[in-house]
Amino acid sequence: GVGIINTNRNRDMLPAKHPEPFLKFITGEVMPKIEADFRINQRILFGHSFAGGFTVYAMRSHPGLFDKYIASSPTPIMEMVEPEFYNQLDAKLQKPVKFYIGYGSKDMGQVKKWSGKLTENLQLLKLKHIDWKSEVFEGENHNTSDLHSLKNGLKF
Repeated sequence: GVGIINTNRNRDMLPAKHPEPFLKFITGEVMPKIEADFRINQRILFGHSFAGGFTVYAMRSHPGLFDKYIASSPTPIMEMVEPEFYNQLDAKLQKPVKFYIGYGSKDMGQVKKWSGKLTENLQLLKLKHIDWKSEVFEGENHNTSDLHSLKNGLKF
């Protein structure tokens, strides 16, 4: 795995702040370097908190770029929970992708509200290409749910 230390999460990861340059850095510089130097079986994007919201954004804005998207305590995702978008995304995908959402039962209110709403909306849909799962980690909060999400998301 490759981790990227971010210098300005507000600029780079918030959909309202236009995270496209950061995604372009990942796709245009990081991914080509990794794939030139290593054999890659699958591409997985993991993010926690703002980076979790960025993970949802990346899946929505560049369908199929990654094989698996793991969103841990994703925030802010208010406009990214609409079910119709996931129907449209599913129709655009050329290959199956996995989408995992994990957060703590004691997480921040907005994370619980919007991740719960996204889960409710996804349950209404019959998706062909998006295999998704959502988990709530009992007793975990915003600062302790990340490792649970990563571990379970990788297993999913």
